[in-house]
Amino acid sequence: MSEAYTDIDSTMRYYGTATGDKLGAHFTFNFELLGKLTDKDFKVTDVINAINSWLKHMPSIYTANWVLGNHDNHRVATRLGEKNVDAFNMLTAFLPGIMVTYNGEEIGMTDGEVTCEQGKDPQAIKDCSTYRETSRDFERTPMQWNSGPNAGFTDGDKKPWLPVASNYRRVNVENENGTETSHLSIYKQLLQFRKDHLQSMSSKDVLEVKGESDNVVKIVRERDDAKYMLLFNVADEAQEVTLNKHSLLLTTHPKARKVGDILDTIKLEAHESVILKSAAGIQMAASLLMVALYSIVHFVI
Repeated sequence: MSEAYTDIDSTMRYYGTATGDKLGAHFTFNFELLGKLTDKDFKVTDVINAINSWLKHMPSIYTANWVLGNHDNHRVATRLGEKNVDAFNMLTAFLPGIMVTYNGEEIGMTDGEVTCEQGKDPQAIKDCSTYRETSRDFERTPMQWNSGPNAGFTDGDKKPWLPVASNYRRVNVENENGTETSHLSIYKQLLQFRKDHLQSMSSKDVLEVKGESDNVVKIVRERDDAKYMLLFNVADEAQEVTLNKHSLLLTTHPKARKVGDILDTIKLEAHESVILKSAAGIQMAASLLMVALYSIVHFVI
């Protein structure tokens, strides 16, 4: 992989040539979501433009990738809001290509608290008067494993290179592991969804990214086996969306609805994201199975 902070046309050159006669990196980091979604006031159009911009510029022979955060930018939970963490993880899991996760995004880690005197960012600590504005230390605090000393990052008698974020007793892997509604639990479900539904070979993989409304992102991904849909409500209020018989596969709000339900409409809760599967595909698969079973029984008789 490669990393470059430059314009998108120059970034694409790190893949290699459009024809593939000269190859570069397997993939070069896609910073469109980082660059176009900079604060909690992001719009549906910002999400759509960030996705479509990358796909428009990337030669089709290469593999896309999706980056939400890194060591140089404020964490997703801080930058875009903790209530949107699961929805954005769902977005990158759903899109075709490589899902890139910066450590801590799977548990909803926020920026830590670091003073200039504690800081390690070599440029920022040169001037403590601007440290808050220039430092990258806040998104580099240690991974939060448990509620013990140093969040389990290192032994209690050893001091990590940056202080642990103050919320580590609440936000950590141990606390979230096995809790149905936690960031980590939803993240694991997303990885299983990718494995079960998106990693098999498909002769087609058609993507449509658009706004269902001013408040709802809609992404449809059609593969050989089924047509999948992602809906993401970016608003602070519930939003209703009309469907045409879709089965609910995943939700970021598991207490709000039941996976497996066949829906004609859905009322998305504030900042909820869901993945659905066209029920037509499910019914076709069921019909084919019935035909196969009938043929076997008929043959045996």
